[in-house]
Amino acid sequence: MRRPIPLTRYLPLLLSIALLQGCAEETPATEERADTEGDETGLVEKEGSPEEGSPALDTTAIPYKTEEGGPARFAFRSGEIEMEYVGMLVGHRKVWFDSYGMRERTLDSAAPANPPIPLVPPHSMIVMTPDSYGVIDLRSGTGRFGANSSLDSYEEMWRSGTRPLGDIVLESSEAERLADTLLLGTWPCRVYRQEGNGMTRTMYVHGGVPIGEAVTFSGDVRTGYRVLPRSVRLGVPVDDSLFSLPKGYELKPFDQTP
Repeated sequence: MRRPIPLTRYLPLLLSIALLQGCAEETPATEERADTEGDETGLVEKEGSPEEGSPALDTTAIPYKTEEGGPARFAFRSGEIEMEYVGMLVGHRKVWFDSYGMRERTLDSAAPANPPIPLVPPHSMIVMTPDSYGVIDLRSGTGRFGANSSLDSYEEMWRSGTRPLGDIVLESSEAERLADTLLLGTWPCRVYRQEGNGMTRTMYVHGGVPIGEAVTFSGDVRTGYRVLPRSVRLGVPVDDSLFSLPKGYELKPFDQTP
């Protein structure tokens, strides 16, 4: 069964900003602000390209090749991002990645702020490498794993074309790309929107890395939740052990029936 790379992970996931320099650099955590459910307007303070003197002038682009000549899913070699749920959900999302996003781990945990909410809040772990893809439900202690066949097909498209791998992944999500913007007035982002099942999800992607999200229900901006970046660290060392599925869980292959 084909398992797509999740556009929202982790994150997924995220950005001070030295494009392809791999230097250790940390942006300050975003200051607290008043949040009103899933209203996207609080996420964006100014649209368009950042002004001269801002943290980066053009950091939405993903390179066609890494310094080693391989494909790049993200514009950054490695990183560690912490995000916070606000609105109808409260909780945290943490993303680690290296190899320009070819390996990624996402820990996602949230609970309803004011039940009920028309979806099951996440409480999961996702680990992705070029060879494998695994998902663990932390509530039940069970999960699924298998080969990362989607990434294989994306790499074939990359090798036969001229587009960055990260662009191919994002375009394959079937999300509509909107105008670029500044997230929280700080990070230049591409903006993607998906709609379906009475839900609208807007994703803010910096250099291929998702660093923000807004979800509303039935088109009502007063409903839903947001996931806001609170700590973004790029070019920092990431422990290799994070990209293996942890032990102690009941894991079955994707193609095996329950």
